[in-house]
Amino acid sequence: MDADDKLCFSILTLNVWGLYLVSKKRTERIAQLCDVIRSMKTVNIFCLQEVWVDNDAEMIIQAGKEAGLSHGIHFRSGTFGSGLVTLSRYPIRASWFQMYASAGNPGAIFCGDYYAKKGVGWTRLETPSGYILDVFNTHLHANYSHKYQRTTQRKIGINQDPKAILDCSTPCKNQIPSDLCPSYRVPNDDFACYRVSQMFELTQFISHHSLLLTSSPNLIKDVGSNSGSIQLSSIPLPRAGIILAGDLNSKPDTLEIELLKSLLPILKDSWSSVHGPNEPGFTCKAPGNTFDSTRQIPERIDYVWTTLDIETCHTALHLTPLGFSYSDHFAVDATVRIPDLKSGNTRNGKMTENCTNGDKASTRITPPTCVMADSSEVLHRGVLYNTRNIYRRRMYGVYGLVAVVLGTALALSAVNAGIEGAINKSASRDIMNVVGSISRTQGVISKGNNPGNIDIFFLDTASHIGKFLGSVFRGDDALLGKNKCSVLSTVGLGLLMAVSGSATVALALVGSWLGDASQARVLTQQILQFNELMASHLKE
Repeated sequence: MDADDKLCFSILTLNVWGLYLVSKKRTERIAQLCDVIRSMKTVNIFCLQEVWVDNDAEMIIQAGKEAGLSHGIHFRSGTFGSGLVTLSRYPIRASWFQMYASAGNPGAIFCGDYYAKKGVGWTRLETPSGYILDVFNTHLHANYSHKYQRTTQRKIGINQDPKAILDCSTPCKNQIPSDLCPSYRVPNDDFACYRVSQMFELTQFISHHSLLLTSSPNLIKDVGSNSGSIQLSSIPLPRAGIILAGDLNSKPDTLEIELLKSLLPILKDSWSSVHGPNEPGFTCKAPGNTFDSTRQIPERIDYVWTTLDIETCHTALHLTPLGFSYSDHFAVDATVRIPDLKSGNTRNGKMTENCTNGDKASTRITPPTCVMADSSEVLHRGVLYNTRNIYRRRMYGVYGLVAVVLGTALALSAVNAGIEGAINKSASRDIMNVVGSISRTQGVISKGNNPGNIDIFFLDTASHIGKFLGSVFRGDDALLGKNKCSVLSTVGLGLLMAVSGSATVALALVGSWLGDASQARVLTQQILQFNELMASHLKE
């Protein structure tokens, strides 16, 4: 290996799309991926996402060892595992996995993000030249609806009272004209709050775990200040670099990416650095991919960010020799250069971050403040979204409880009718009253009305249930008769309703207490952190 080979190396990131029983041709694609890993001798680091099956991860790590990528790690988390696998030719000196605190909506079962427990996997590598690399492999919450909005005016509300976060009428103390803020799109889908939350947590994790930033604690503060144009090359930094690779599920012109650039301005997007901002570089549902996703649109959501010099960057792994794609994503392959330590150059060129948006720094708001204001607003919507979900799940719990009561009563009434032939026909009328009361309650929740009114409907529902139970064991008119098959089938139906209702109650309680409530607390805490950051920026 010559000196230049020690300074230049390649990073490849790919969303493998390895869902068990769901992803098409998974076993064939994993086998082809292992073959290409064995053959790609020029790639030094692989960052893979959505490797959900343990056997697939073991095959990939073994293929890496056969190709000289002898250092591999599978980051496990949640029900299915985080899906993250990192392979390296360089020794791994340290590693850690951080699961994102805001995982997603537990009720979105078919999306699966909440149960995957996504996060960021960190590995610290030591290159042959002695340079330290902190590699972060991550996968953020998916965007299924692709709804965006452009705000004409950003509002900054600096209020440290968590209760005020839920009050939409809380007046904002500062308003920022949109012409002072960078141009980007603000996500407006139901899961936007989770992506923004995860992106914020990702930047904090990188700041606390990378040798480059922990050795220079004032770097981010200096870059985000209103002191004008900061020459980062003038700041003494250790012999270390950062690589962030993975599926961020965010387009380059969105709030999530702007948040990353604002909080970690030393990172550079490999694709944009080589091809410019106007080259699409689609990685998901890209033209030529044989797997057509119905929930996605052509977009660039897979990235390699780094502090190092970027030599080349291109999409890779398009088609297997068998004629189908390696994944529903294309890979991103970037070649970067490590500074030559022997020459005394510990910085990879000069990088300038203009921290003002205009010529009068004292009267201008910095772009990071605009981004944090929009991020706080998205998180605020997430708190309201999770709060409504709590009441929805409470309603589902009522559904389940009603099913338990009605199912048990139906089974008992069937037995009673079979033995004595006595059940009042008015029971069916009371059942309809129960269903009507539940429907009215659901209408209140769906329309987002005052949740306090829900308790009134709960009492109404309970009253109708009581009338039904009373009518089950009163009266002289036979409803079911003494037909044995009718009795047995009705008893079975009643027991099925009771069991299904019990499961619904359990899921509703778990989803409400462990899911939505905890998500709302995390988002609320992050809003307060954004408020503190904005307050510090406005004071400077």
